[in-house]
Amino acid sequence: MKRETFLVILLLALVMFLPGCNGIIDIPGIDVPVLEDVSFENNTKNNLSIQITSTFIETDIDSFMIEPGTTKVIKSEGGKIPAFVVSVIGQPSLGVDYSKYNSLKKVIFWSTYQYKVKYVITGTASSVFVTLSNATGGTEQYSDVSLPKVYGYDYFNSKFLYISAQNNGSSGTVKVECYYKGKLKDSANSEGAYVIASVSHYISD
Repeated sequence: MKRETFLVILLLALVMFLPGCNGIIDIPGIDVPVLEDVSFENNTKNNLSIQITSTFIETDIDSFMIEPGTTKVIKSEGGKIPAFVVSVIGQPSLGVDYSKYNSLKKVIFWSTYQYKVKYVITGTASSVFVTLSNATGGTEQYSDVSLPKVYGYDYFNSKFLYISAQNNGSSGTVKVECYYKGKLKDSANSEGAYVIASVSHYISD
């Protein structure tokens, strides 16, 4: 083994045991990243699978599973949150709502959902006339819609949610709701002949 190669290996071994190291350790001709804790907290009711996809941030693990109500701590370069893909084990069609807290070196998974955006219409009206904002920001209208009725979107590229339902009959109730990532964002009720219930929400995230 060449003397230069031996010295590099020795320095790398020493870095692993240096206490209190942060950031990047400088070694002539080479940068050695220091790995720090990053936590992933699962507040959902599902088992989650995490696949690390980052090619620019070094981690000590490529994939892992988190059970409901538990936290998984991994090592990441400089404590940075790496790019990742999350999926629900056994239910890959579900989406996962989560937040990244870079300053805290933490990711929190809040909930799972069937549709990214969902409109729900219920009530005792015999039928309704529906106007809604679709996934691309366009407007769609449907006549003589029987209740209950759900419009669900796996992908939604528009920032604006809107739906209205007008009672087609002389009596009855109408209730409309809009959901974003499984969370109710707005709801409205109406009762009587030809009355309209409408809701809207602007997606700010």
